[in-house]
Amino acid sequence: LFRSLVSRHRDPGRPSSHRPPNTTHPGVTVLIREFEDFENYVPEVVQSFLKHTPVQPVVIVADTLPYPPIQLPSSSHVHLVVLKPSPEQPAYISKPEHYVQTDYVALVPDGVRVDSTKQLEKMLEEYKVSRSEEH
Repeated sequence: LFRSLVSRHRDPGRPSSHRPPNTTHPGVTVLIREFEDFENYVPEVVQSFLKHTPVQPVVIVADTLPYPPIQLPSSSHVHLVVLKPSPEQPAYISKPEHYVQTDYVALVPDGVRVDSTKQLEKMLEEYKVSRSEEH
């Protein structure tokens, strides 16, 4: 279970001329992928992470623009990525990897709340230890 939650981020695509360079930083980006449009806890999940670490990167990924709209906190570290954007938007806008600026990504299901971001740090450390034991 732990290994499925934290995975090493790799940018498989080539940067385009319209896309800013993608540099990675130590840490974990929280990625929320599956949730219901009408009944979800995405704002609460995001808030639970930001409460402990206001600069925690969070990426919410949806196939289409959720309706009713999800009320997300106003933060430059929180991004809603729509996989099917409007045609007038640049292509990179619909690629979640564009918004991941950390070395690792934690896939977090809807409804999860954290008591402390120390949980993410501990999971990351355990993952690194398990990886070093494999080699």
